[in-house]
Amino acid sequence: MKRDPATPSAAVIRIQSPRNRISWPPDGRAVLVSLTPHGRKLTDQCTAEISRRITTLTDHLTPTQRTQLTRLATALVRRAGADGAGGQGPVAAGAAG
Repeated sequence: MKRDPATPSAAVIRIQSPRNRISWPPDGRAVLVSLTPHGRKLTDQCTAEISRRITTLTDHLTPTQRTQLTRLATALVRRAGADGAGGQGPVAAGAAG
């Protein structure tokens, strides 16, 4: 089923979207998505704000503690990506394990 590009939601997506959508020619079902310059600016702003907040939260830690925290956080992120859980593994779902 093809969505009518004249629908209000499609119009809002075209006007406000921080990304570009391009159909992938070899497979009509797939779509390539890339950031627009505006989307890149938003991403950079969010990254800077997250960095600022993490620095504020961890400024009382010793260098050794920061290193430990970084290693643990990296392991968690890798695990979430490796098992396909996307953050929805046992801990996020509330199960013990």
